[in-house]
Amino acid sequence: MDSLMQEISEWRQVSPTIMPVRKLVKHEGLQPRNPRVTRLKESNQAEKASALHVDRLADLLRANSSNQLDPLLVAKVGEQYYVVDGHHRLMACQRAGRKEVAVCIKEMQLDRAALLSKLVNSDGVKLPLTRGQAAESAWQYVAWRTHRGKYPLPKGDSLREIAARFGVSSHETIRSMLARITQVDEQLVSRLIPREWCDPVTGWPLWTHVRSQLRDRFGEEGLQSDQREEREIARCAQGIVRLLDQFDHETYSKAFALVAAQQREDEGEDPEVVQNKGGMMDVNVQTGQPQATTRWPFDTSHTEIPSVLTPVSD
Repeated sequence: MDSLMQEISEWRQVSPTIMPVRKLVKHEGLQPRNPRVTRLKESNQAEKASALHVDRLADLLRANSSNQLDPLLVAKVGEQYYVVDGHHRLMACQRAGRKEVAVCIKEMQLDRAALLSKLVNSDGVKLPLTRGQAAESAWQYVAWRTHRGKYPLPKGDSLREIAARFGVSSHETIRSMLARITQVDEQLVSRLIPREWCDPVTGWPLWTHVRSQLRDRFGEEGLQSDQREEREIARCAQGIVRLLDQFDHETYSKAFALVAAQQREDEGEDPEVVQNKGGMMDVNVQTGQPQATTRWPFDTSHTEIPSVLTPVSD
């Protein structure tokens, strides 16, 4: 890892070049702040922090035309110029109306740029990665370092060092990654795992899916339908988290009560009182107020609610 960090340090020392913003390319695989690997509970906070960071940088640029941000690290891959470090700075320049930006350019292959992007965004100086993003960066590094589980970690790469470098809370997570990586069969994964569940550059499956899906789901039967269902559930849960973050308890309780009332009425039930099948609560449609202590105005008797969304009794 030291040699990689040295490579990044030397990259930063390259004499900056002024380049038109329009020539710079952003690639999902070179941005570790991937919302697809962000835990639901952290997603809104991460989005707000990112937007605030860009706003502050843009304000700095607007304040004085002579103000400049640190040069971006750009990888030249063929004839394309990919942003490896400085996505927020690029967005700020665009928002401030800047047509050019300072960059440090280094020629390399795209997979090398993807690896370095994991490290350069985990230096503890920039906007911190979420837990899911940090774990994903560490997982991709471990996959590269062990040739996807074919070899052990080389000497000099300890579990604690990797955890500390990527901001993973425990070195036991890295130990778990080393144990799981040997269970990932590339041929099987290529047939069963959708592309969106893999790193867009390396094609290696994302850690969150290796941990929660591949462990118990290497069977073929029903996997595709399960994948579709889980993606729908994840999108729905994300929407609920955003609602909870935007509205107070009374507002979303009334909103859910209204939806539940309309659904029951469509099904031919009494529109005056909507009662969930599990008997957990009653909702009075006229007042829109739940008549029990739970905060979930819908049937949860047979539904497992994700821990980040578990209701809290009043």
